[in-house]
Amino acid sequence: MSALGSPVQNSAPVLVDACVNDDLAPLEDPELDALRDEVYSLIRHIHDPEHPHSLEQLGVVYKAGLRVRKEYPPRDDGAAGAAMVTAGGAVDPHAQPHELVDVEFRPTVPHCSLATLIGLCIRTKVKRTIPHIKFGIHIKAGSHDTADASQPHTALHRDELGSVLARGASRRY
Repeated sequence: MSALGSPVQNSAPVLVDACVNDDLAPLEDPELDALRDEVYSLIRHIHDPEHPHSLEQLGVVYKAGLRVRKEYPPRDDGAAGAAMVTAGGAVDPHAQPHELVDVEFRPTVPHCSLATLIGLCIRTKVKRTIPHIKFGIHIKAGSHDTADASQPHTALHRDELGSVLARGASRRY
């Protein structure tokens, strides 16, 4: 049985060698590279709702699936990403970029009904630890075949999710 009491959908998961994440080249911006490492170190140890393994061990999350960047807020005239330059062409010292993190994950099976829960566990763990970043989650294209799984926020209203989220986000392997 899964964490929500439903039958296990993947009775024989394939475990992935975590060393594949060590081969990823560092980002050019050391701050963004450190942020990517921090976020990955948080999500790699999240407990899978169906199995006694971490999301990293199951290959659900992988470092190459994290995209990090800085984006400047829109200017007063609505132009995106250009707030750091004033009308005269000078750099605005008050413009502070936002750190944006996008996490791609891959459920272990295309019909995984717990993909929404996995997305919620990822979001909960990251937002509790690094609340100031802007954050997005999506399922790797072609790896899942249900529409609502790409909308992790819709599952917040389901019973029992709070305790499952707490357990998944707190365990380490």
